[in-house]
Amino acid sequence: MLQNIRDGLSGIVSKAIVGFIVLTFVFFGIETLVQYKSESVIATVNGLDIPESTFRHAVELEKRNIIYRNQGVVPKIDEAVLASQVLDKLIDIKLLSGYAEGLSVAAQKPQIDQLITAQAEFQVNGKFDPAVFKQVIESSGFTPQRYYENLKTDFVLNQLSQAYLYSSFQSKNDWQDVAALVQQRRSFSTLDIPIERFFKDIDKDDPAIKSYYEAHSDQFKTDEAVTVEYIELTIDQAMREVEISNDEVKARYEKEVETLSARKRLHAAHILVRASSENDLNAKTKIDKINEELRSGADFSELAKKYSEDKGSAGNGGDVGATDGSVFPPEFEHALQNLQVGEISSPIKTEVGYHLIRLLEKSDSKIPKLDELASSLHTELSRERARLILKEKVENLSTVVFESPDLGEPAVRFGLSKQVAGPFGRDHGEGIAANLKVREQAFSEAVLSSGQNSEVIELDEGHYVALRVLRHDPQRQLSLNEAAEKIRNIVSREAARTHAENVAKKSIDELRLGKPIDEVAKNAGLKFRHYSKVLRSGDQDLDPQLLQSVFRAEIPVSGSVEIGSAMLGDGDQVVFLLTEVISGTHDELTAEQQAQLVNFLAFGSGKRDFSSVQRQLKTQADIVKNNF
Repeated sequence: MLQNIRDGLSGIVSKAIVGFIVLTFVFFGIETLVQYKSESVIATVNGLDIPESTFRHAVELEKRNIIYRNQGVVPKIDEAVLASQVLDKLIDIKLLSGYAEGLSVAAQKPQIDQLITAQAEFQVNGKFDPAVFKQVIESSGFTPQRYYENLKTDFVLNQLSQAYLYSSFQSKNDWQDVAALVQQRRSFSTLDIPIERFFKDIDKDDPAIKSYYEAHSDQFKTDEAVTVEYIELTIDQAMREVEISNDEVKARYEKEVETLSARKRLHAAHILVRASSENDLNAKTKIDKINEELRSGADFSELAKKYSEDKGSAGNGGDVGATDGSVFPPEFEHALQNLQVGEISSPIKTEVGYHLIRLLEKSDSKIPKLDELASSLHTELSRERARLILKEKVENLSTVVFESPDLGEPAVRFGLSKQVAGPFGRDHGEGIAANLKVREQAFSEAVLSSGQNSEVIELDEGHYVALRVLRHDPQRQLSLNEAAEKIRNIVSREAARTHAENVAKKSIDELRLGKPIDEVAKNAGLKFRHYSKVLRSGDQDLDPQLLQSVFRAEIPVSGSVEIGSAMLGDGDQVVFLLTEVISGTHDELTAEQQAQLVNFLAFGSGKRDFSSVQRQLKTQADIVKNNF
């Protein structure tokens, strides 16, 4: 717990690198992923295999990621298309990983360690918990080592893509031409044709209602739904059974103080020359030359910026942050512990290459008093004890739930209240039914068809539920009478939209014949408006669909106009008369806006360059897909 006294280890890349995996686990429950055991190979890329187990696991993750992006709603998924897309992604990863290795782009162990320990999903009370990390990773079908390697690959590919995305540039003429386009202004008049003026009440016996129903009957069905009864066990319930004495709190405090007191925080910087079996001699020669410069009085931080091959720290003079003895590789830590502040080590070799290490600062860990931490230590001890109690309760509850015909006996024996949720469907629900695992269990064959109790489901850490179906409402076809009101609205709106489109076409024809827009508006009983010198970005309150149509219209030749129309999102029609186009200049943008535009264009160029590299790698690669 007192490890929180140490400065938080801040990851040096975006949390998004692990977000895909971690958020998927948090939202859906880590045990739902299947760990495939197949040893067959799904594809080979330049002689390197992609195991079928890796492929199947990636498909499973992608399915859950899709559902997560849809906020728990299960969309219709084309399994074949999804599998093909996932395999293509895995092939791209293989190709880019090989390309990155050829460019000596790599990730250091300290960087990955920092990234992992900084993730809240692996922490308890703000502190990295190895047991939680192991549980999350292994329950997902990963081993810790495999997860570590995947994260390292993500890190490297992120570095590679960033190198392209942020190293591109734009010529002055290019960005100035775009700026002129961005600042272009257009003047135009509009005829507004709202569909609401054409709505008409349709009698419930109108033949159009029956015709629409017969042609679109599949649209008028009820959703399948269930109502469930459930009981739940939580860690908070278990904590109410726990008593922690002051002596236990004091003993925990003294134990952790003893551990923390033995450690000193060492703030380090380094210069790295990467080495492999192929270039070890050259790397050793290079680090020795850098060492000679240092011994001759050269500035460490300047040499780090000039020579270090650790791109993450070179720009900061080689600063890699602080350690308590557990962050860096053992050889690195050992050398650092033997330095005095300001002293520089001789060349040290680790798994990534040769280092020259400088100790920037040494400090004792600040240890707070017992009364400052008593409350949090008490909570920590309570939760540890409660986890053991909860684990035993869950095991016993699972047995009783399995053996009971309903939830009555389990509720009584464990002092739990029976609650009701629903009705809810397969794709969405409220309250406890918002959790995908609840809905999956409720609609499973064993629970839905046979009326059995479900398994005891772990919704998240310390939260368990068992349920049974009270009522099942199968999907059914709505009768014509039940669907009539909805159909009346649909038919009325479609008729109004058709009428508005016809008015728009007639107005355009009249404008093209040379009639003034005010006369066309008067004849049709419409309003017309004029907009002067409007920016593409819309400096007035205009519908985006209208702006898009106006700025897509061709520039009218001298003395003429350009006529067009747009349908807005609600079905309203707008006819426009484009009368003037005024070219913009880059001088109209502020210095900040110019810089933003240049960066935006350069980023887009870098993205295209990176995509081009990917296409070239794939074109030149030897790729074999097996049984796919």
